[in-house]
Amino acid sequence: MITPTVAPLAYEPLNRFYLSAGWGLTALGLLIPLIAMSAGYIDGESAKDYITRGVGSLLFLAGIGWLATRKMSNRAKANARIVVGILLCLVVFSNVNASVRDEAAIKVAVSDLLAFEQRHSAKFLDLNNRIAKLPLGEVLTPEKLATPHGIEYGRAVVAQIRALLAERQSMLQSGVAEADRIVDTMPTERTRQIARQAMKREMVVGLKYHIDLNRIQAQAAAEVEAVLNWASERQGTIQAVNGDIMFANTKDLAEYRALAQRVRAVGEAEEKLTAAAVALREKIESEQGPARARVEEFLRK
Repeated sequence: MITPTVAPLAYEPLNRFYLSAGWGLTALGLLIPLIAMSAGYIDGESAKDYITRGVGSLLFLAGIGWLATRKMSNRAKANARIVVGILLCLVVFSNVNASVRDEAAIKVAVSDLLAFEQRHSAKFLDLNNRIAKLPLGEVLTPEKLATPHGIEYGRAVVAQIRALLAERQSMLQSGVAEADRIVDTMPTERTRQIARQAMKREMVVGLKYHIDLNRIQAQAAAEVEAVLNWASERQGTIQAVNGDIMFANTKDLAEYRALAQRVRAVGEAEEKLTAAAVALREKIESEQGPARARVEEFLRK
């Protein structure tokens, strides 16, 4: 009698570690954001976001693995779980690592912007002080207007003012370009947009004020020069007597008063501009106080 042979079943026992390896890797993938948060690399909000995204990735990968192995052996299913776990770890780690790199780049850019703001403010303050120290008040005294030497002295002062105004204009242009360059180093479009919005608020005070100040002080230089030109044409007919200026006729007196009024009007406009800018800066700094505190806390992390 012939005894039929039965082919052995293709069965290989799987140990408990092998069966649970995929689940362990999956759990590790979901824990990576919490580990990164505990180590101080990301904040709680980011960790929550990455866990949520990790669950979404897990469902997607698990769905593909189930479709591919639903009719296969237990070993194939265990292998699929391991692959899903490894892929999940890679995806989550890659996202967290990119976030850490982005945060580091943002910190550098924000630090550069704050340092730039301090340097730029100091430069403008220094230039404003240099303009304020120019003896513009002496230029239009009777003693200066009544002599050719005094007229030349006044023209030299006006030339110095215009040179400083040109320097300020150059600083305004280079400052905007430098700030844009720093913002462009930020890693994401969203952070660049936030930085540009903050820059716009700063420019409302700093940039616009100095543009308007340049315009008014250029006008002041032109009005002073007009007085000097007028006095230059009347050398010998106007005189300085006891601190007052004496005129040869009432026509010259009327013209001088009109010119002097234009100079005073420009000076008043500059005072109003500066007062309004100071009030606006105080208001913005008061509103931005909490935001600046958050930025400083972010940089200390």
